[in-house]
Amino acid sequence: MRINSLHIFILFTLSCFQIISQTNYYTVTVTTTKYACSGGTATLSVSGGESPYFFNWNHGAQGEHLTNLLPGNYNVSIVDGTGRDTLIQVTIEEEKCKVGISDAFSPNGDDINDIWSITNTTNYPNFTVEVFNRWGQLVHQQKNEFKPWDGKQLGIDVPIGTYYYIFFYEGKNGDHEKGSITIMR
Repeated sequence: MRINSLHIFILFTLSCFQIISQTNYYTVTVTTTKYACSGGTATLSVSGGESPYFFNWNHGAQGEHLTNLLPGNYNVSIVDGTGRDTLIQVTIEEEKCKVGISDAFSPNGDDINDIWSITNTTNYPNFTVEVFNRWGQLVHQQKNEFKPWDGKQLGIDVPIGTYYYIFFYEGKNGDHEKGSITIMR
């Protein structure tokens, strides 16, 4: 197997990472998506050379489009119809999963949707979440370790209605999520 020299150009797009690899014979464009809560993807397309093209990945997969990839580096050998080959590396980057915040719950004791839940908080050990009533008064707050909220303030049920939350990923700095929660009984 001979490995051709590569010239790498990097382009950034909104939802993916692209690498264009150019050999003396053909150009390979690699488009990836990050691993975030679900597997990353990689798509390779070749221009130049002669078809068919064969894509052999170092973990045994074959083909120009792969899904459910874990974070890390993958080597792929690409051979065109004339036997010209190249070896490139594809990187799947990892991105922390954003939190998932429910928008309604009914703390009425029927064991169905009785608590307010937020998923993926373990990815953010320094989080802060605050819940406010319609007048802007703080009715619930948590930091660093999430415990499902039962819709009470100081041991008393808060009234039914819409409440507003702010979830700060790192204390009260930087990235955050805002939204509303409806409490029904």
